[in-house]
Amino acid sequence: MPRPVLRSPFSAPLAALAALALLAVPAAAQGKLETKPHEDLVNGFRFKPFQKWNQVPPQPGEENKLCTYADSVIDFKENVRYPLEIEVLKIDRVGAETGGEADEGGEEGLSEEEVFKRKIAELRRREQPKSYRELMLQQYGKELKFAVDGKKARYGKQDVLEYEFSSPSQGGRAKFFHFAAVISASDRELVLHFVLPDIGTVVKDWRSSVERCAKTFELIDKEKPATAGANGGTPDDGAITPFDLKKAELEKQYASMPEWKVEESPCKRYVILIHNDDRKFVAEIKKRISSIRDVLEEEYPVLPDRPITAISILRVCASRGEYQQYGGPAGSAGYWSAHHQELVIYDDKDINRNNTWGTLNHEAFHQYIFYRCGEISPHSWFNEGTGDYYAGYKLKGAAYKVDKFDWRLGTVQESMKAAKEGGKAPAFVPLKDLISYSQREYYSNPDICYSLGWSFVYFLKEGSKGGRWKAEWSKILPTYLDTITQTKDPEAANKAAFDGIDLAELEQAWINFKW
Repeated sequence: MPRPVLRSPFSAPLAALAALALLAVPAAAQGKLETKPHEDLVNGFRFKPFQKWNQVPPQPGEENKLCTYADSVIDFKENVRYPLEIEVLKIDRVGAETGGEADEGGEEGLSEEEVFKRKIAELRRREQPKSYRELMLQQYGKELKFAVDGKKARYGKQDVLEYEFSSPSQGGRAKFFHFAAVISASDRELVLHFVLPDIGTVVKDWRSSVERCAKTFELIDKEKPATAGANGGTPDDGAITPFDLKKAELEKQYASMPEWKVEESPCKRYVILIHNDDRKFVAEIKKRISSIRDVLEEEYPVLPDRPITAISILRVCASRGEYQQYGGPAGSAGYWSAHHQELVIYDDKDINRNNTWGTLNHEAFHQYIFYRCGEISPHSWFNEGTGDYYAGYKLKGAAYKVDKFDWRLGTVQESMKAAKEGGKAPAFVPLKDLISYSQREYYSNPDICYSLGWSFVYFLKEGSKGGRWKAEWSKILPTYLDTITQTKDPEAANKAAFDGIDLAELEQAWINFKW
């Protein structure tokens, strides 16, 4: 669903000029259609989206969404960027109305776990909407009022139902205008759902373009998708592994989005979803994610009694804009979602792909250590600091080499200078505070805390190679990791790691390290 993304403020004169320019653009210029239609042979439809709009796949769990085409518009008065979207939706009727496969056969001979899973699946099927209208009422509440409610229309030879309504935005900054064209087939409804922010003249400017786009929507014959796993998804011996099943599931899901490629990492730990035709870049991503995983497994070996069986998705968006449209937090370069088992980054080729490589390593550490610790996240100083430690790694040939992380180095040098001059937060955060910060406190001063977190972990890992050093400092990181793995208690891990450590002495050595 639409959500505004805050942007940095524009200067008033520039904002005024840009706003005037935006409103002056005619709707025809804003809404040119692609000459080649988006054609989905798996679900049996096609339409022509708008030119230069990004195709964004659904997030895990968005069961009714096939894909989204997205652009954005800026409200210069509030300095907010609002999305313009076409959501392509599918509502299956068979499973929702009949219960589908869950009705087939009894429970005789099934284990308690299998019976439980069947019952959960049946409950989920019953909760699934049977129509677009029902889906919208689920999402926006039963009090939702439709301005146009299932109006019959005909687009060429295609019968459709039209819907219109307004919804408030998250945060209440603006309302959103919704227009939907719904095509009914025997087993499903297919929907083009347009979402526009109701600010200025946006709806007026785009209305005719939306209708032209909707009128290209039509059913076509479905084709049986290629056998999943045919591109090397199964081993030579024919044994099907959980990794193969996960890859096959995603190949089936993305068969209707050929722009997105389904790849696998050589280490068989990641299924890679990537929107990029640059085969060298794709090969580099595959090499790097496997190489950093090898580094992490060597430094933090998997415990014999706690194997890591999770298969994570590495999603690589084509650009920063696409990353944000997919759901990347404003101001971030990547994120790891434990809930979705998905690591999301983007190709930063427009600025510097070294940013992509650093982000990949950082988020890969978060993913690995989450499972290595028993599905718990460590303190921010450890988690973010160590993530940045690996972000500074440079790939030399086939092996990674330790290096200082250039994103943080300048800030660290300024902070340490401030510390020597008696400075306090926000320019510098004392060590006793940094290691005790909650995630919220850590994120409230991100530039300084991330930089100091990286420098502290770097110091603990590399400081013994030169300068002032005490042997017990070498035990801090391993003790923290061992304790949190055993107890799943970050506070207990912190207490054990720094037990008997003179923090004032450690802080001075850290500050005086050669940065």
